Amino acid sequence: MSKENSTKEIFDLAFKNHQRGELKQAENLLNEILEKSPNHLPSLFLLGTLSAQIKKYQTAMELLQKAIKIKPDFVEAHNNLGNVFQELGEYQEATTSYQSAIKLNPQYAEAHYNLGTALHNIGKHHDAISCFQRAINFNPKNPKFYYNLALAEIELGEYFSAIANYKKAISIAADYTAAKYNLARLNLSTENFSEGWRDYEIRHLQDIAHQRIQNALKLNQWNGKTFDGTLFVHGEQGIGDLILHSSMITDLYKIHPNICLTVDERLVSLFTRSFKHIDIKSYKASLDYKDLNYKDNDCHIPLASLGSFLRQSIDDFPQQPKSYMVPNPEKVNYFQNILSHNKKLKIGVSWHTIGARDSKRNISLHQMAKFLTLKGVEFINLQYGDTVEERNDFKEKFNTEIIDFDQYNLTNNFENLSALIKNCDLIITISNVTAHFAGALGKRAWVIVPIYTQWHWFHERTNSLWYPNVTLFRQQQYGKWDTIIDKIYKELLYILKN
Repeated sequence: MSKENSTKEIFDLAFKNHQRGELKQAENLLNEILEKSPNHLPSLFLLGTLSAQIKKYQTAMELLQKAIKIKPDFVEAHNNLGNVFQELGEYQEATTSYQSAIKLNPQYAEAHYNLGTALHNIGKHHDAISCFQRAINFNPKNPKFYYNLALAEIELGEYFSAIANYKKAISIAADYTAAKYNLARLNLSTENFSEGWRDYEIRHLQDIAHQRIQNALKLNQWNGKTFDGTLFVHGEQGIGDLILHSSMITDLYKIHPNICLTVDERLVSLFTRSFKHIDIKSYKASLDYKDLNYKDNDCHIPLASLGSFLRQSIDDFPQQPKSYMVPNPEKVNYFQNILSHNKKLKIGVSWHTIGARDSKRNISLHQMAKFLTLKGVEFINLQYGDTVEERNDFKEKFNTEIIDFDQYNLTNNFENLSALIKNCDLIITISNVTAHFAGALGKRAWVIVPIYTQWHWFHERTNSLWYPNVTLFRQQQYGKWDTIIDKIYKELLYILKN
């Protein structure tokens, strides 16, 4: 057997292994080839692609670069090298690789799509949209092209176009769960409640809801009607979502008073005080509900799913500001005694949220300096997490101190946070947990939101349906906060003068 035949047979076997998902076997065979023939182009390319799949990115990069050096017009190698750079977060290098692939083959739909994802990841959404549209022109049957086009569109506030593109993706791939979930949230955002709530249930199919719901009681899900038994309501998603959706508990109680609500441990005391007639339990990550003594005639429902029964139209939302959370009276009095030393306007501020994915919501203290340096106001830190360095830097540069109570742990002690918020005259915050606490406590709050934000702030509204005491200051241009800061500054000046 010739060397060429032997290499070809080994490569063919490696290729078949790769196709079957037997990556380790394929990797071993390809390495065997490259030990004997270091410049075997098909093996360099396939092993480079495979290495990226198993997250050996440095190896993948070296192999693909070597393949390109041997064959500079290797279109797929340029594209796959771009994918490696993108996985490493090196988006400029990724765009260069994709552009090289497109230059070699202008109709390469996958390269246009990948270039779009890289541009989307660095916030160049207009350019990303153009790339996704070109990809669709060359291959109109790929659902992920429409899905990612919609992702870029919603960042720019183009909700209705995004809805159309999610529907297109679903028409091509009926089981596209992520597209269905995002479509549900957009329908809710645009106040299409009937379709939005109906399709929002799909969140339980892709691990969006917590595992405790997927392993919930072996009971029927509630159908919205009164029955003889206990209704187990499962808290879900983040702390802010828990607070927001718990605003429906009072309405639920009017329909079915026998309720057991499970919530995050940090909220148990606050919820127990706030919903006196409801059985409040703490949940754990692996809670199996055996300790709740449920019976066969009981029912269950995830907390957010109550919306399909209780928030079917705008008229179903609260019309007047209302406090449905009751903070600890002793803690409220404690902070009141500390903060009552003068008659200045007390404004609580919060400017960060946790998680890189949500960083577009964040604003720095320096960006807010125009109104944070106003005289006649005491600004109180409501920001959870370690802010010492940022606050000290702000004080040094602007000679303005933000009053802080970090020794009381606002990150995990929500009793302290709610009591402190209760003592503020006004809350100015980005869309984070602080915004929801302010809303639930009935405090006047100004919430700063980016163009595309969580669905529960809805589309283009300056008022909040969930919290009538909240005013929304909406970003008008992606990544730009100056206009909003100016508006807040003018609004505060007006309050101070009157």
